Amino acid sequence: MTILGIAGCTGLLMMGFGIRDSLAGIGQKQYGELIKYDLIAVDKKDLSGNQSRKLEQKLDSKQVNKYLPVHFENITKKIDGTKQDISIIVPKKDQNINDYINLRNRQSGQKINLNNHGVVISEKLANLLNLKSGDELTLNTNNGKKVKLPISRICEMYMGHYVLMNSDVYEKYFDQKVNANAQLIELKSGVKTDDFANSLMKTEAVNAINLNTSNKQIIDSLIQSMDKVMFLLIGLAALLAIVVIFTLTTTNLEERMREISTLKVLGFYNKEASLYIYRETIILSIFGILFGFLIGNWLHSFIIDNLAPMNAMFRPGILMSNYLFSAIIPMLITAIMAIFVNRDIKEVNMLEALKSVD
Repeated sequence: MTILGIAGCTGLLMMGFGIRDSLAGIGQKQYGELIKYDLIAVDKKDLSGNQSRKLEQKLDSKQVNKYLPVHFENITKKIDGTKQDISIIVPKKDQNINDYINLRNRQSGQKINLNNHGVVISEKLANLLNLKSGDELTLNTNNGKKVKLPISRICEMYMGHYVLMNSDVYEKYFDQKVNANAQLIELKSGVKTDDFANSLMKTEAVNAINLNTSNKQIIDSLIQSMDKVMFLLIGLAALLAIVVIFTLTTTNLEERMREISTLKVLGFYNKEASLYIYRETIILSIFGILFGFLIGNWLHSFIIDNLAPMNAMFRPGILMSNYLFSAIIPMLITAIMAIFVNRDIKEVNMLEALKSVD
């Protein structure tokens, strides 16, 4: 019971700390480290000369730090019975894409460049479709054409599904010229994204605008609500350890009172008698913690895989600090309970305990 109780406590603590760390900072990582542009503006079809001039003036204004013309296409794909939006981005100049989207491998941190060997897809999309580098991604275009795209690399991405490729790959597999119909825009510091988006819409040259600030606010609100649940879970896990250790220790003392009294009569000091009884609780707690690590790892993986929506991904893996904190808390509770055990043993009436039950 001690092993199972401590294992359950440790597993819940690891799950709570792990989920908290998996959620923490995702907004900043997605829209600070990976997505560097502030908004993407999709042009209207068949712009007039006046609309084109207004758009160019806005893009060349002092509010804009830099922008990159790209071909942007939104394709819907049915995955596990649910329609998912996939954003296709094709930059006109391949070497500039990393100034706006930091393409890298999540595990190694290695930088990814667009090449002629295939497309780069986001990790969540690869997980949903069970794809890896070298496989093919099948998409139905908005024109009703089915294309099979070879996957060159898989990039780190936490929100949305992305497929990125250079212009040569796009022209080869989509069988059409690359048409720059959108801009990735990075604003200068201090410029309000909402105000700039409103002024951009007034040019009547833009069909749609996607703001990264709105997406980041959605993520942050989700994380704040989840944090409250995680703190409650961590508190309940600690309470579980207290109840288990206190109950089992109390029962152990009551059942072995004559044995403790005999030890004290034989000349054992209080600390020696306490350790004689409590040593097994300490050993069982250590086994419970080790078993709890396995439970915690499984629970964390299960929750992370099933908690995230289909168009988002939480950071997998557990930090070493989670193992440390998840072990320290039950061991600290065990140590505190040892103080109470030592106090109870001091107060044992040896003569009463050794009296015959008859």
